[in-house]
Amino acid sequence: MNDIKIVEYSKEYAASVADMWNKSSSNWGGYDTFYTEEEIVKEHENNDHINTFLAIDKDIVIGYCSFSEYKEDEGALYIPLLNVRPDYHGKKVGKKLVITAVEKAVELDWPRLDLYTWPGNIKAVPLYKKCGFFWEKRDDSTHLMNFLPTVLNTEAVKDYFKDIDWYKDSIRKIEVIPDGSEGDEFNIYQYKWKTEKHNLKMKFDRRGRGIRMIETDDYLIESTLPDYRLPFGNTYKIKYYIKNKTGKYLNVSIKGLDNRNVKFKMEETVNVADETSLVGELYLDKIEEEQNIYRTHPAVTAEIYINGKKAVFRNGVFPKFPVKFQFIIPDGEVLTNIENTCYLDIENGFNEPVRYSFNIPESKEIEFHNNDFVIEMKSREKKSIPIKYVLKKPNFYSSNINISINC
Repeated sequence: MNDIKIVEYSKEYAASVADMWNKSSSNWGGYDTFYTEEEIVKEHENNDHINTFLAIDKDIVIGYCSFSEYKEDEGALYIPLLNVRPDYHGKKVGKKLVITAVEKAVELDWPRLDLYTWPGNIKAVPLYKKCGFFWEKRDDSTHLMNFLPTVLNTEAVKDYFKDIDWYKDSIRKIEVIPDGSEGDEFNIYQYKWKTEKHNLKMKFDRRGRGIRMIETDDYLIESTLPDYRLPFGNTYKIKYYIKNKTGKYLNVSIKGLDNRNVKFKMEETVNVADETSLVGELYLDKIEEEQNIYRTHPAVTAEIYINGKKAVFRNGVFPKFPVKFQFIIPDGEVLTNIENTCYLDIENGFNEPVRYSFNIPESKEIEFHNNDFVIEMKSREKKSIPIKYVLKKPNFYSSNINISINC
């Protein structure tokens, strides 16, 4: 299989690409579509792929990999379509195409490379994992993310890859299950490489889509938040643990960067003899809507210079509303001019006890029996408060509520 080459698509290959798809129907559930050279030419004239890579055996197209910008999230390239002709399965054609896509993402200096596969194609997952992808645990799809472009373009570790082969020297248990662990809620992904000269380990944060730990033979630096679920409008601490293994001073500088609604102004420089921890303070500004759990989260972002060489750390946060209110009117008729009961469902967004004080404004059409409230709530507690009211006239009630919070 050494004769197999990877080339970029050009019009001269269109007939062979059509033939490849026509011989690959078993890969895609036995579809009945028949491709022509003209259809392939038209398709590639109108798509927005950055590149399309072809695997060629003696001028015959036997594999295909499209390569695009990922539009569903920020900071990623994407493999929309990967195919190997069935009679070439098991001959490492897919591996060559995926590695080519990874190396192109590195060349273009994008942070990561994503792809999806369908549940029936789980047999391809080991290939993707060996090429640096992590299978994200989610219910709606089989989504994989590859952070090797960030690794290989991070100045602090770049020199290690003069001796480390990112593919051959990787140490990773390949299992056909989502990556991460229950203990960290599947939020930490780990790369590890080992050679006679070097040991290198890097952890990536699933939510922030960035580095949260680097460990080499010379040092360990790791960033941690007490929790990632943080109500906005408050300040929080982040810790950077630094361990020096060299026996000589290790110079480390940390510069905080703002990211979306995360305001982070930390600036610290330290010469570390053995080990130390630096603590920074961030402010989480308000959000208008809840964060999509499957997209890149706002992150506590810092440039860290290790003996002058830069790495960017990103700890993702899930911004929460400090409190959630919802009025519930029980099913059934609401009668006018008699006492009715509705319920105010309250959820404490903090990891600590809180006292909420608020007033529910009345209107001309609604008279509340009591509209001043002081509610004591435990960490993340939910309560349902009955509220008596008299409806004077049918209407749609809507009002802003000012809430005072004492932690």
